[in-house]
Amino acid sequence: MGCGSLITDPKYKPGFTAAYLLFVVNMFTLGWLGGLAVSDVNQVWMQICTVVYFGYFLIAIPAFTYSEWLFLLYRNKLELQSLKAL
Repeated sequence: MGCGSLITDPKYKPGFTAAYLLFVVNMFTLGWLGGLAVSDVNQVWMQICTVVYFGYFLIAIPAFTYSEWLFLLYRNKLELQSLKAL
């Protein structure tokens, strides 16, 4: 098995759908801002959107993966406890 996610359905990843939607909206916003003339206001918004864009890859995805790992660890611990009780 590869190093990919064990839970593939976003329904079981709380917050993942909202973070992904924010990423998609941010990506289109960056594309739209990139087509505008450079001004002080546009430059600030471009920088904010760039931080959000890379934050998705550097913060959000690892956080969801870690929370998924904790969930699986907790679930396995409960399964072991129920087997020991038998």
